[in-house]
Amino acid sequence: MAYSPGLARKVLATDAGSPEEKSALGALYAGTPECGMATVPTSIGPTFQRAAIADALYAWSQQK
Repeated sequence: MAYSPGLARKVLATDAGSPEEKSALGALYAGTPECGMATVPTSIGPTFQRAAIADALYAWSQQK
């Protein structure tokens, strides 16, 4: 999330399972290739991805 917290927030601002979520996930992965993936992984479900993004964004926001 350190690379693009704004894109992560956009994912969480969508409704789970919506076309908007799918688009926001695509933008997040495309916008942060330094994280090791440039496309949405098909082997990881969107619900798990959303939870991991929320957890990482929270951890990022608590840095001091």
